[in-house]
Amino acid sequence: MKKSNIKYIVLGILLVFTIGIAALNNFKVKADSGWDSDYDSGWDSGSSWDSGSSWDSDWSSSSSYSSGGGGGSMSFSGFVTFLIIMAVVIYVMSKSKASGSPNSSYLRITQFISEDEIRKIIPDFNKEEFLVNAYQKFLDVQGAWSEFDYDALRKYLSDELFNTYKSQLKVLNAKKQKNIMTDFNKLDINTVTAYQNEGKATIEVELIVSFYDYVVDKDNNVVRGQKNRKITNHYILTFISSKQVKNKSNKCPNCNAPLDNVASNKCPYCKSTIVSEHYDWVLSKKEIKKN
Repeated sequence: MKKSNIKYIVLGILLVFTIGIAALNNFKVKADSGWDSDYDSGWDSGSSWDSGSSWDSDWSSSSSYSSGGGGGSMSFSGFVTFLIIMAVVIYVMSKSKASGSPNSSYLRITQFISEDEIRKIIPDFNKEEFLVNAYQKFLDVQGAWSEFDYDALRKYLSDELFNTYKSQLKVLNAKKQKNIMTDFNKLDINTVTAYQNEGKATIEVELIVSFYDYVVDKDNNVVRGQKNRKITNHYILTFISSKQVKNKSNKCPNCNAPLDNVASNKCPYCKSTIVSEHYDWVLSKKEIKKN
């Protein structure tokens, strides 16, 4: 085989490998409060496949090489065609994965917990009212995240989740970026599990919702996601209430340091914000359900 052909083969393999890595990385790009959503980062489909590319003259070789399989052979141009097809397939797969169409099918949870079952734990529980409030809290959290509203987040979130979100927002703010989420469309919501432990009541909710979700820079340029394409997320939301807790803990939930005689709402040791008590349901966990 000619050395020039070997060079082109190696370059072709590196090209496909690079595009494959980029596609896989796109699967991991996240936004949504807490960086939950996976979506496309906005490839320009014409950026590397322009017919006028300087690669054209290099790909025109008609040389052939041996497949090394005992007499079989494959033309060089055929091999290049194979590489290009593989690159296109990888690219299309990445776009498809990122689309998040509202019509996407999800593996649904079939065993929901009824209002009567939850009332064994919380006697005055009203399922319809709870789900309305749970969805509203979800929207409030998304809105507070988008607006860097720490006071609102502290009201809606558990201590641990609030401190996590606050740290993430500081990084986003340092980059002078903003995560915009709009036009929410609730597709379904239901209660999944409920239990009580050490005076805390916990209810998990399944929520399927579609919305626009993207990140802009200080000049309002989109740097992640696509502002004209909705995504659909399948969440498991965990809500807790400490309404029945009689003895307040005097330890920081973040570093476990003693908080006796601390007048402020910050831990003097780790500087985490402390939410004194949950007199209402607050969100303690929000995760994407993977199919």
